Amino acid sequence: MPGLEPMILNKTVLFNIVFLIYRDIENNNYIVINDSQSNIIQYD
Repeated sequence: MPGLEPMILNKTVLFNIVFLIYRDIENNNYIVINDSQSNIIQYD
């Protein structure tokens, strides 16, 4: 089926984009800050 290949390709590209965005969000959830006692706090 010739019409099926572009659809699969688009789904793959879309999945990759969503995965990259999700991974970016996951990475941004780790915020490391120094408090006044200079202990490193890591938030999930």
